[in-house]
Amino acid sequence: MEDSKSVVIKRYASRRLYNPATSAFVTLYDLAQMVRGRVDFKVVEASTGEDITRGVLTQVLIEEEGRQGPLLPISFLRDVISLRGHRYEDRVS
Repeated sequence: MEDSKSVVIKRYASRRLYNPATSAFVTLYDLAQMVRGRVDFKVVEASTGEDITRGVLTQVLIEEEGRQGPLLPISFLRDVISLRGHRYEDRVS
């Protein structure tokens, strides 16, 4: 995901997301559309350059869940939370 074709989205202190390639602010919905369109992007904190893509994609999931209804079964969400901090191999054996 970090090749030269990746779009870099910058998140500012105001939590606004900005796409320098299009000179436009974007929303979480816009990012969901980019994912669906298979646009390769990463989100970085504008002030530090820290890659925050994972957290922002999690926010996209939460927004999609609220807007479109349930996306993931509760049991799956519980499993993801319970796996946090544990190696997957330890849990399935």
